[in-house]
Amino acid sequence: MADKLLDNILGRIPARESDIRNEELWELQNWTDVNSEEFDPETPRLRPDFAAVCRKSQLGIERAAFHSLRITSDDLEPVRDAFKRCPNRQTSLRELHVDIVTPEYRHSSGPSAIVENMAHCDIAHTEILRELMLMLSEWPDDTRVSLSISLTDRHNRQSKNSELHHFNVVNSQLLPIVPCVRGLKFSFLHWSPRRNVDGDFLLMQKFPNLESFDLNAREFPFFIKPRREMRKSLINTLSSYQFPTSARHGKLIISPNEYGPFQQLPQMTKDGESDPLFVSLRRAIDGFSEFEYGGHLSSSFFWSPPPSLGDAVPYWQNMTKLKVDCDMVSPSGEWYLKHYNTRIVEFLASTGRIVPGAIREGDAEEPVWTAYVSELERRRNIERSFLENDPPDWQYSVSGDDKVAA
Repeated sequence: MADKLLDNILGRIPARESDIRNEELWELQNWTDVNSEEFDPETPRLRPDFAAVCRKSQLGIERAAFHSLRITSDDLEPVRDAFKRCPNRQTSLRELHVDIVTPEYRHSSGPSAIVENMAHCDIAHTEILRELMLMLSEWPDDTRVSLSISLTDRHNRQSKNSELHHFNVVNSQLLPIVPCVRGLKFSFLHWSPRRNVDGDFLLMQKFPNLESFDLNAREFPFFIKPRREMRKSLINTLSSYQFPTSARHGKLIISPNEYGPFQQLPQMTKDGESDPLFVSLRRAIDGFSEFEYGGHLSSSFFWSPPPSLGDAVPYWQNMTKLKVDCDMVSPSGEWYLKHYNTRIVEFLASTGRIVPGAIREGDAEEPVWTAYVSELERRRNIERSFLENDPPDWQYSVSGDDKVAA
């Protein structure tokens, strides 16, 4: 065995008080001249009997090997058997990373085939999660496991159909309750199949002892109809959503889509209205002490108390750390155009082809910054806070007859 592994195993072998009080130690001390200043022997490391060494070495190996595991969904059956054979492994596990491998979308131009692919992947995604959670639901409630999940397909790539038309949807009604999970992380990589953010929040309700979460997903599709439907579904979920009472730390990253030059972001709210998505999110994280958000941002995320409440601060009273990373800023009721090439923008401006009424990105950001500063003035309990913005080269906010009503 490697020395590092041996040291790890020996360090995890529990010490016995009987070893420390071994008679041989006392005899050795009696032979030593305690009055001598030149000889002060160190306490010898006593070796337990062979059977004890075997038992403790086995326990040390279990603790070292099963402290953190990374598996794929194809490994669920052998992993379940391994934990059943030795229940002590359940209490040793602290981190479980699971890569859910879903079937790849078949490339097809037929609408019926696309729908069939969607349904097939949804069923597979739900069934894999169900098998994983059934295994964890059998573990003792006092076990503390941090669960990390990521999605990928068989060939580590994503077909055009899944990218443009569909998010993986989980049927949370088929999932069991899992008390042992204390932390949940749902990762998103650039090759990952997309998933419905609404399903992530419904999934979290299956973990009653959840203390922290880290969700990373892609935003709603830019097609008007599915964007409106998915956004409405998420708003309905968050409007009455209750996190587990033990949840105090959260991170939500909704990465923007890759918009090409001159593409418009469909806006789902009307002029002058508060964005119900951010109002619901603000209410849902009321009891948190630390929260991080990344993605599109509306000033509605920061609470503006009505005059009737005066100086009342009913939200975020326990918040001590707040970080907001807005890749693009757009206040409610406005669209924006994103241009990747500054020279193109300058050329269009010189020819008068920029959309009339367009404003620079600084003007679009002002409502968010103003609301953020006002929030900090009221929140004396917030010890650390960050508001970061990583805008494109040029960003314009436009209004007019081209808007689509929510």
